[in-house]
Parts: sequence; C-alpha cells; structure tokens
Amino acid sequence: MIDPSAPEPVPAANTEVPPQAEARSYSSPPPPPPRSFAQAAADGLRSARADAERAARAAAPKVKAAFGQAAYDVSYLSAFGAFFGFALFKEILPDAVKTGFSAGAKRGQQAAESVAAAAAAPAQDQGPAPAAC
Repeated sequence: MIDPSAPEPVPAANTEVPPQAEARSYSSPPPPPPRSFAQAAADGLRSARADAERAARAAAPKVKAAFGQAAYDVSYLSAFGAFFGFALFKEILPDAVKTGFSAGAKRGQQAAESVAAAAAAPAQDQGPAPAAC
C-alpha cells in the first residue's frame, strides 16, 4: 500500500543530456552532405556496374560449363535418336524391303554417276545452234 503522507520523489536536477553529448555517443559517422539527384543516380549506376561485373566474373565459368554440357547433351540425343530410329527401322523391316532399298540405292548411284560422266564429257560439235525466234 502507498502511504499518502510520504513526500513525492523529486527528480534529479539537470537530468537532460545536452545535444552535443548525445550526438557524440553515436558510433556511426555523421551523414554525408546532401547530394544532387544526378550525382546520386551516377553513383548508383557506378555501383551497379561494379556489382554486375563481379557477378558476371563469378558466374562465367559455371555458365560456360553449363553451355558445354548442354551442347554435348543435344548432340548426343540427336545422334542417338537418329541412329536408334534407323537401327530399329532396319531390324523390323522384312527382308524384301531391305533388298529393295539396297537395289534402289545401287541403281540410283549408277544413274547419278552416268549423268555426271555425261556432263563432264566434251560436247560434240552438232552444227550451229538453232536461231531463237
């Protein structure tokens, strides 16, 4: 219980901290003087550029390795798909179809060789060319 006859406590004299002492008690340096918008924007761009260069240098080896692995994977899958499809197609075809492909390929090669030989042979003189109308 509170005794109503007890005197009230008196605050100590001069308990306020002077503004100079309060300012000195901070551990951080004083704020820089105000800058213009253009100066602040230019500083921000320089800082962003430096950060981006550091990040790019750190990421470049990883990106290069990832692209190399991706190129290998695409090449491997393309070759595997093409040759697997051909090998499977070759295995499931009947012998008659295989023989037909073989004979057709042989005749096509012979025809191509005869056309190439005819084009390479010197043209025989067959008289004057017909006049154009």
